Amino acid sequence: MGGAALDNIVSPCLDLFIQSSQENSARKQRLTPRLLAMSSLILLISMRFSRRWNQTGQKFAGEPDIARTFFSSHRLTLWTLVALAYLWNIQSLATKGFSRFPQLAAGAIATTLATASITFKLAFTNEDSPELLAGPAKSMAATDSELGLSLVTRARIVFLAIGLSLLYTLSGFGHTKRPNRKLPQCLPPSS
Repeated sequence: MGGAALDNIVSPCLDLFIQSSQENSARKQRLTPRLLAMSSLILLISMRFSRRWNQTGQKFAGEPDIARTFFSSHRLTLWTLVALAYLWNIQSLATKGFSRFPQLAAGAIATTLATASITFKLAFTNEDSPELLAGPAKSMAATDSELGLSLVTRARIVFLAIGLSLLYTLSGFGHTKRPNRKLPQCLPPSS
């Protein structure tokens, strides 16, 4: 392959790269001030909300907080948010955490982990703030005195299951490498 033929191949690729980087630079310059302002606003709102969530420590310990004032009178909202968080965790674990298993097995493992975790959460809430529980949630949180598992036993089960899942995920057992994504073709089709 001669030098002219090589230039004909390299030049379009180089032009494509330069054009792409110039477009990215212009787009970044347009979005940067707006993105910075929105990010700052979201950060300030999040910090304010998190400070009001659960007042602990020395400075704010006596002030009213969202966790005690709002959720004690809006239990349905609290447990709806908790259920949504656990459903999201089940879905994430089944699709990403145990992706090497068949879909049914991954779903079963994720559901088992979430069930153990939610019963531990309910038992812990029953010990700390029993006024937040009622109905089926109260019966799921039954402790030793009510013929259920103790809080410590539930914690051991949950943390052992999470630890085993973490070891499996980090060990790469049965891991198959994913193929690289396709790169754009710069070469003209061969004739």
